[in-house]
Amino acid sequence: MTEATAERLRVFAGPVLAYDDPVFVGVDNIGTVNVRILRAYWKIIAAQKAGTVQNFGLLLEQDLADVDSELRLTTECTRRLTSLSEMQDRIDVVTCDPY
Repeated sequence: MTEATAERLRVFAGPVLAYDDPVFVGVDNIGTVNVRILRAYWKIIAAQKAGTVQNFGLLLEQDLADVDSELRLTTECTRRLTSLSEMQDRIDVVTCDPY
């Protein structure tokens, strides 16, 4: 991907939704609200090089263990490259053709 500055890239991204994501209970102008705080996000980058498609998967994960009840999130997250098959298993709604 060192040539990415001269290539056209396609970027797909979204949240990794999990049933055990922590719930933040707060208040808005209507009343009490419950909001799930996502712990992970996914990104897939696709590039064409020499007639073939190259795909790269990236997971961004945040540790919410030290987040207090006032929901003061940090901008720190763990970034790691991952296989598309692992991402497909985690995301559960996106499928990747093997070609």
